Amino acid sequence: DITLETLARAWDVPLVLDPILADILHAHFGARITDDHLRMARVPEGTRLVSGGPIAWPVMCFGNVYILPGVPEIFRAKFDVIADTFQGQAFYLRNLYLNSDEGEIAPLLRRIEGAFAVQIGSYPRIDRADHRVRITVEARSAAPVDAAMEALVAGLTVTEIVRVDPPLNTR
Repeated sequence: DITLETLARAWDVPLVLDPILADILHAHFGARITDDHLRMARVPEGTRLVSGGPIAWPVMCFGNVYILPGVPEIFRAKFDVIADTFQGQAFYLRNLYLNSDEGEIAPLLRRIEGAFAVQIGSYPRIDRADHRVRITVEARSAAPVDAAMEALVAGLTVTEIVRVDPPLNTR
């Protein structure tokens, strides 16, 4: 695994041996510990450890980057430890599915995004989906999303629109 080494390189900080991680490894491997085991205790300087959950190995946090294990079961258990960190004000999201070409509707999307202070995403499909592009409209409150969606629909022809999903309140 080169994740931690890559982070250190990207932020131009050294990798350092974290004593807490080294202690966990020593407790687990005992006399069998090797230098390769201890490589798992090397973290970018400034990394903070977040402990908790059913697994002793902590989540590592470097700046605003959380480093989680790749094993799905362990990932889930460790994400539960930090999930509250990502709680915040709700986002409101609407989806619009079109048979349009992304390049042809881009001017409309930019105009609507600026006029309604929303974020618009455009996601073309190349498989056999029932649409060619999915448009997402999101903001921190429902009113601008709904208004932007109305304006988008009004700016398109009925043959371009496959469907419009109802509003979703997401976190």
